[in-house]
Amino acid sequence: MPSEYSLPQWARKGSSRRWWIVGLFALLVVVYIVHSTEYIKRLGGRIEEPPLLSSNESCSKQPAQKSIGAEPWLTPSNSLKNPHPTTLARDNLRSDNYYITGFGLAGYTNEFINYMHMIYLGVLSGRIPIIPPIIPAAHVTRNAGLIRFGSIYNLTTLRRALRRPILEWSDVKTFDINGTFTEDREFNKPTDPNIEYFGCWSVSMRDADGPVWVQGVENTLKLDMSFTRAPDFAYFQKDKHSPFTVFSALAALILPKHGWFNDGPQKDKWPPTMRPSRLGKELQPDEQLACFDTVYYMTSGVQAMEFEQRWSQTWHRVGKHLRFNEDLVDLARDYIRRTMKVKEVPPIITVHIRRGDFNFFGCKERDNCYIPIPKYYEAVTKMQAQLRKDRNVTASRVLVSSDETDPAFWKQMTDYGWDYLNHTAERTEERYGEWYPLLIDKVSLSLGSGFIGTISSTFSTLNAWRVEDWNGGLSHMTAPWS
Repeated sequence: MPSEYSLPQWARKGSSRRWWIVGLFALLVVVYIVHSTEYIKRLGGRIEEPPLLSSNESCSKQPAQKSIGAEPWLTPSNSLKNPHPTTLARDNLRSDNYYITGFGLAGYTNEFINYMHMIYLGVLSGRIPIIPPIIPAAHVTRNAGLIRFGSIYNLTTLRRALRRPILEWSDVKTFDINGTFTEDREFNKPTDPNIEYFGCWSVSMRDADGPVWVQGVENTLKLDMSFTRAPDFAYFQKDKHSPFTVFSALAALILPKHGWFNDGPQKDKWPPTMRPSRLGKELQPDEQLACFDTVYYMTSGVQAMEFEQRWSQTWHRVGKHLRFNEDLVDLARDYIRRTMKVKEVPPIITVHIRRGDFNFFGCKERDNCYIPIPKYYEAVTKMQAQLRKDRNVTASRVLVSSDETDPAFWKQMTDYGWDYLNHTAERTEERYGEWYPLLIDKVSLSLGSGFIGTISSTFSTLNAWRVEDWNGGLSHMTAPWS
C-alpha cells in the first residue's frame, strides 16, 4: 500500500482540496439524477427528434419485456390518450404526437417491405408508425383472414433498438381482425358512425389516373381515404411511369408542423385530390396522421429496388431488428426436429427454391423454364465446404422450402438427402391456420448456418440477410446465368 507521501498533494490526508473536489463531484451527480428523472417524466410517449439508433444486436428469440420508466417507448399506450383501443382512432391520438401509416399489397413479403419502409420513413420524419395487419394476398386465400404484424415479429425488440414508439392499428382503434376480409368497394356505408375520414398521400405512378386502391384494409379498419398525389420532387426518376419515391423527399413533405405545404412559398398551396374517396369525400392530407396508399417502391436516392441490395438502409436500420417472436421460433424448431428425427436442431443449410412465376427463360416446357436444380445442389456443396473451412461448422443437414407442387421435384430433394417440412402430413393448416405453412417455412429458413436462395426473390433476399445478420452465417443467390 502506498504511503501518504507517495500520493499526489490533493490526495494526502488533511488536504482541503481533495474534499472540495469530492464534494463538487457528489453535487454534480445529484443534479444530474434530478434533471434526468424530471426529463423522463416529461417525455412520456412524446418523441420530438429521431434519436440515434442502437447498434446492439439481440438474439432471434427474445420475449417481450415490460416497460420501465427510462424506456417509455416500450409501452404503446404511452403514445396514445388511452391504455386501450377506442372506437375511433382520432379519439386516441395525442395532440402532441404525430403519426404515420401506410398499407401493403401483393403478398406477405411485399407487405413486410412496405411496413419496413413505413417505419423507416417514420424515423426520418419524427412520426410514430402505426402498422396495419397483414392482409391475405398472393400465397394464401382470402379465407386466411388478417394477422397482426406483432403476432409474428417481436416489436419490443424493434422499439428497444430504435428507442422509439411503434404502434399497431390494434393498439389505436377497435376492429374485428377475425372478421371476413373483403375488398368489396361498397362494404363501408356512409351511415356507419364508426367510419373515419382521412386525407392521404398517393405515391402511385404519375401517369396513373388514381391511387393504389387499398379498399380491403379500409374496410377492415373502417377508414375512408381520399388521396392527393405526392409532388414531382418526391419521385426518384423523371419517367412518369416510374413508381419510385425518395425517403428524404417524403420526409420533407410530411415533417410535422413544417412540411412542404406548411412552410415556405408552397404554404397552403395544396394540390387537388386525385379523386373523391369511396364515400365522396375530398380531404387534403392529414397533418396529425400522415398516411400513404403504399410505400413499397422507395429509395434513398441511389437506385431503384435498392431494398434488394445488401447496403439497404431500411434493412440495416429497421428490418434486421424485426425478429420473429419466440413462440414461432420454437414451433419452427419443433417441426425441424421431427422432420430430421433429431433431439436438437443441428447446424443446417437452408434452401429456398422459387418456382411458380419465376420462369426466367420465358418458355413453356416446364422442366427447362426454371433454374436447374443441380445449380442449387452445387451451391450447397460449395457452402458446406466453405463453412467447414472458414467457420469450422459442419452443416451436413439441408432443409429446403419451395412453392413447387410437383411430386417429382420433391422426390429429387429426398434423393439428394435433403429434408423438407411436409405440411400435408403435419396437418399444419388444419391445426394452426392457413398462414402457418408459410410462416413456419419462413422462420425455419432463418435458422440456417448458411442459406441458398433464388435470385430476384424478395423472399430469398430477406432470408439471406437474416441468416447473415442474426446467425453470422453465409448466403448465396442462385441465378440461371451463373
